[in-house]
Formats: sequence, structure tokens, C-alpha cells
Amino acid sequence: MVPCQELYQEGRKQLTEAGIGEAALDARLLLEYACGITHELLLAHPDKPVAKEAAKAYLELIAQRAKRVPVAYLTKTQEFMGLTFKVNENVLIPNPDTETLVEAALKCLQGDKRDRSGGDKGDGFKCHLNSKVTFGPVPFVTSTTTDDTVRILDLCTGSGCVGLSLLHYSTGTTLVATDISEDALHVARENAHALGLAERAAFVCCDVYPSESRGTGTLTHFSQCREQPTVSAEKRVSVPVPMTHRYNLIVANPPYIATDVIETLAPEVKCAEPRLALDGGADGLAFYRRILKDIETYLAPGGSLVVEIGFDQGNAVAEMFRAAGLKNVKILKDLNGLDRVVAGHR
Repeated sequence: MVPCQELYQEGRKQLTEAGIGEAALDARLLLEYACGITHELLLAHPDKPVAKEAAKAYLELIAQRAKRVPVAYLTKTQEFMGLTFKVNENVLIPNPDTETLVEAALKCLQGDKRDRSGGDKGDGFKCHLNSKVTFGPVPFVTSTTTDDTVRILDLCTGSGCVGLSLLHYSTGTTLVATDISEDALHVARENAHALGLAERAAFVCCDVYPSESRGTGTLTHFSQCREQPTVSAEKRVSVPVPMTHRYNLIVANPPYIATDVIETLAPEVKCAEPRLALDGGADGLAFYRRILKDIETYLAPGGSLVVEIGFDQGNAVAEMFRAAGLKNVKILKDLNGLDRVVAGHR
């Protein structure tokens, strides 16, 4: 048995020597994860003994963190938009800056006529944002839908944090989330179940858009297997995704880092996070071109496209939006005052 304060100090020392910038915070978070010692307990009862096996597990995690494995990959979770998401090495770790993307998309879901050019005659999207979450019975419909259902398409979904956050904070909405990685979609499906959103979400393994013509889109309904937290292929119900399916809101946090820049990133990013989710091509803009190329096929008239961007890509992506015929294009900043989101309406 070892006192928790002594164990924490050893973990902090090892991380400091390894050059970890937030050694104290990371050592504390890993102590809570491995040993159940909260920050409050650490301060109030520094002599509380920690069992030998728990202490060993903690120091093993410290050793991995010292090798620049991100804390979120060690604890297998990350907080985002007030929700807890499962993460692993197959998905990007949800970043607080990406909350700017979700907040901008939620404003689009309000259907504010004043935010659109061309003059909306209707009342906007028929959904409601939740200050307190409610899960109404909103069935997902593939080929037909009622006028009251707002369709959301989340491209390059990864862990599903963007699309599932939008579902969580709204009603009258359904989600199709796509990713080229089946391993990433497995994580997103588990998050949909954990958040109680599985009946309103479907997941498609494809390259950018769900397209029947490519023959790569598979739509997975979870209403058929709601008791299964992890759904095997045999349990899934798969049907083609219609090429003509249009969405009221399309969101994307695509790969947008220029290929040559990736090697300059922190080790936690360039070595641990999936390169497939980082590499945006030679200039970092490749995926925006692909998204906008087919935007008229997938974005319903009056709908909104909202994407995350790199801090230096705002003007370039906004111009691409305008060239694709989108209106009322805006560049939005994150809490650090950096360009983070571009939004436009059809």
C-alpha cells in the first residue's frame, strides 16, 4: 500500500521529466481513472492508501503518457459539449474548439429567417433546441420522411461527437453519419447507444457522401438491436442509401491539415491520432472541394452547410462556399479568437 499523495507525486515527477506540459493535471486525471482518487479526496486525505495493484496500473498509465499517448486514449473517454464520448486510437479526440462547430450548427437548426439570404417564406426548420434534453419518439426514415423531421448529415463523423451532440440538444431531428473507417463508425455507434440516441441515428461506411451509385454506402439502423451496446454485423439491418436523399443540415469536421504540416504537430497528434482523419491533402483543402462538388445533390434548398476549418483557411473556404452557390457565407471564430467555422446556406 502506498499513500495516494506519494503516488501522485511520483506520477507527476515522471511526466515532468518526460517534458509533458500539463504534468500535474495529467497525473491527477490518471490517478482518478486508475485508483478512483478524485482531486478532492487527494487534497482532503493525502495519506489514503492505494492498493498495490491499483498503484501498479497507475504507474503503467503514467509510463504510456510519458511516451506521448494522449490521456483520452488512456482513459478511453473525452468530455465534449457536456457529454461523455468513448474514444480510442481509431478516432480523433474531440477538441473543445470543435464545440464552435456544434454551436453554429445548432443556430442553423433554429431556422432563423434573418440569418438567410434569398428570403425564407417558411418558419425555418421544425425542430426545437433543448435547454434540458428530451428524447421524443423520432423514428429514422430512409426513403420518406414527414415534414416535421429535420435531416442532419455528419460527414467524417469519427467518434460521432458532432452529429450526436446535435441530436442530444434538439428534437425532431434525425442523423446520418458517414466515415470511411468502419473502426471509427464502431466507436460512433457505441456512443449513440450510450447517449440514448441510437433510434435517431444511422451510420454509413463510405467515402464522404452516402452514395448508392458507388455501391459503398451501408445504412445501419439501431432500432432493430437496441439491447446490444456493441452490435455485431449479423445484428445490423443494412439497406442502400438513396442517392437523392437530401438533408436540411450538413456538418463536417473533415481532415484539413496540409500533408507537409502534419510532421510539425505535437507528438500526441501526429503519432497517436489517426492520420486518415488529419491529412487534408497538399493544401489542406481537398475535402472541402469534395464536399462542395456534390453539395447541390445532398443539401436541401434552404439548408445549411457548416464545416470546421484550420485557423488560416477561413477566407479560402468561404470563397469556395460562394463559388459553389451558397449564400450568406460567414466565418466564425472560436473562443481563442481564431477562425474555426465556415457556414453557408443554400
